[in-house]
Amino acid sequence: MSALLIAFVVFVVVALATFAVASLFDERRAQARLIKDRLATVQKAPEREPDEELALLRDEQLSEIPALDSLLRRSARVSAMQESLLQAGMKFRAGNFLVLCLLAGAAAGLAALIWSRNPAIAWAALIIGAFLPYAFVSYRRHNRF
Repeated sequence: MSALLIAFVVFVVVALATFAVASLFDERRAQARLIKDRLATVQKAPEREPDEELALLRDEQLSEIPALDSLLRRSARVSAMQESLLQAGMKFRAGNFLVLCLLAGAAAGLAALIWSRNPAIAWAALIIGAFLPYAFVSYRRHNRF
């Protein structure tokens, strides 16, 4: 009877060991398959069309810079400006549009200062130059509606 019991225990131990080794190899294959699938997905990403859900998330951002985005979200005026940009059919984000306004104002002010050498005219040109992009957006928005 003890020989039969020893044979049974050896059989169970060998069967469990075989099962454990097979499970270990299968788990490694599954991980390798998962990594291979993820790499294939990443390589196909540039080939895919942007998902509508991702496009909506992208449109909700006011700036590509996270710190500036959180700062701009606090302002109701910036949110209204983003809405005006969307209604005008412009693909600018509000943060980029504000930078454009600043650059346009600075360029107009600098050009006026170089041309006239009068600081008062330069300040007036700076203010007018800063409002020109907003005037263009208002014009486009008015024409669409």
